[in-house]
Amino acid sequence: MKPKILILTIILIAAAKSEIENPVIDYKTERSLAPTDVLYKWSCDINGDGSQEVFLDLKESYAETVEDNVVPSWQVYIGTQIEGVVKYIKVTELDEGPPNGVSPVFPQIDPARMFSGQITQLGKRGIVTMQRDITKNGIVSTRIFAYTIENGKLKETTLVEYYGEDPNVVYDQYLADNVRTQIQLIEVVP
Repeated sequence: MKPKILILTIILIAAAKSEIENPVIDYKTERSLAPTDVLYKWSCDINGDGSQEVFLDLKESYAETVEDNVVPSWQVYIGTQIEGVVKYIKVTELDEGPPNGVSPVFPQIDPARMFSGQITQLGKRGIVTMQRDITKNGIVSTRIFAYTIENGKLKETTLVEYYGEDPNVVYDQYLADNVRTQIQLIEVVP
């Protein structure tokens, strides 16, 4: 009987540690930020459950990433309702699907080119964003992908990958100027 109590206690402690009340404080503590460091924060309800997910990045890191023409990475906290109180679960791994599987990378989301809502191709709500690269031959490679929440975890799914700058149906469906979700980056001093 005692081993069962010990196992239950360990499970409850692990569950309590995974629930975060304040993502900004968690981010600051984990990274040992200076009092002068500034974060960018934005939020949206990825899966439509009424709880906002929170996205954080260090402002300086964000600026360097964007300057290098790279899509910024975000620390994500999944919002949940636990006994009527909003708590967060920190995303520590990303399910990239076959063949990559689960990896410890942060999701890359371009706040200027994203859509939050129903994704027809997946039959569920999520975020759609894109990444453009230039191949060795100078050809533009575009990958449009979605982030969804499945079983309490963040999953990345490629919707389409194409070459060249011709219009694309998936781009027009989610990322054209008239359908994009407008994100407001908020500066936060932890």
